[in-house]
Amino acid sequence: PLPALGSSPFESGDTAEVLRETAADDDSKSEDSSRFSLAEGKRVTEAPRSTETLGNSWERGHFEGAVIRKWLLVGWGLASVCFLAVTVIRTSLLLRRTLATTAEAPDLQTRVDSLAQSLGLRRKISVRMTTLPLGPAVMGVIRPSILLPQRLIECLPDQDLDPILAHELIHIRRGDLWVGLLRHFACAVWWFHPLVWKAGNAVRRGAEECCDEEVVSSLDITPSRYARALLQ
Repeated sequence: PLPALGSSPFESGDTAEVLRETAADDDSKSEDSSRFSLAEGKRVTEAPRSTETLGNSWERGHFEGAVIRKWLLVGWGLASVCFLAVTVIRTSLLLRRTLATTAEAPDLQTRVDSLAQSLGLRRKISVRMTTLPLGPAVMGVIRPSILLPQRLIECLPDQDLDPILAHELIHIRRGDLWVGLLRHFACAVWWFHPLVWKAGNAVRRGAEECCDEEVVSSLDITPSRYARALLQ
């Protein structure tokens, strides 16, 4: 057959070739776009995975930290309870042993009553003597009593016993026994902190110094006489 008017066989072949190249380009572009879409989808799906991994690691670390804190608190509490138990047991044994060796001192009771009244104490404070090498000290918190060693009572005259008795009476008036209980409790709770122990010792020394100064001023005695009474 004869070619159509206005066209040539070369033009028809070129058109077919152009169409084939255009189709090939479209196929390659679609393939690239699909690859790009797959890569983007992979990145999109990998992002939540990384976030989920970080969340899981944070939760795991938080849980482990909570467990460690819990065991630390348990160890702290057990150590505090053990410290308090040992303190209570030792104090109870000492009181029981002391009470078994104490006796009333009626000769000194009148002197103690007179000193207590002059120092502003309204409650009655009993005095007891012991054969153990203990004291002078105050025994008891709710019903305190003064404890003196028998050897001290026998060696010192009454006028030299007055500063010693006044020192213990001032401890009772100041409420130093309750402060001592609070100090022991604080040391039991913060047993691991050296500053708590240092503060407790400072409070105890301060109470002793305050009582010494008040004895000297209340009884109007010289510090040297008071020091001699303490040394004996």
